[in-house]
Amino acid sequence: VLSRLVRGKNAFSTGRGKYVLLKPDSYVRLALLSKKNEKLARLGFLAFEKFPLLEMLLFYGSQATGTAARISDFDVMIVLPEPLSEAGREEFKKRAEKALVKKVHLTAFSRKGYESFALSEPFLRFWLSEGMVFDEAGIAKPLPSIAKLGFEESLRTAEVYFEASRKEGDALKKRGFLATSLEMLLMLESALVQDFDYGKVKTRIGE
Repeated sequence: VLSRLVRGKNAFSTGRGKYVLLKPDSYVRLALLSKKNEKLARLGFLAFEKFPLLEMLLFYGSQATGTAARISDFDVMIVLPEPLSEAGREEFKKRAEKALVKKVHLTAFSRKGYESFALSEPFLRFWLSEGMVFDEAGIAKPLPSIAKLGFEESLRTAEVYFEASRKEGDALKKRGFLATSLEMLLMLESALVQDFDYGKVKTRIGE
């Protein structure tokens, strides 16, 4: 049975007598990804190996869009049936960073945590729109409407960055705070009209 699953791209071996089951589409996409971004694909296989019950894996950011610079880190979000402990999160993060020799930004949710995040966080839509989604449990879409509270909290965060820029004496840091505030405001504006194209946001920032 196992050999049939492996041939059918439903499983891959992680060691002697150890296999991980996943959707054929996910396996094939990771295999194809390895030809374009070997490290990103390796991160995917590491995630499925470490978390056999992984419900969703999302790559986002410059590594996923093919715009990464030499020093760009890896942005990854995982969704598990139950919450991941801080120790478990750090263990996987260190293992991944050692394997990739790159910094990994890891966001981990339980299924319930992800559902709450989807309801309250406008920026998740941008990640899903630009990123690579491996949806083992069918939870990526459809997403609920963003709650008003989510917009309000994000707006307050943008205001915090703007206020920090006003108080910052270092010109470089001031510019960074202002850029972050502007980026968040433009993303919120786009989210209000259901446009989650981050490329357009970057173009407007450049203008």
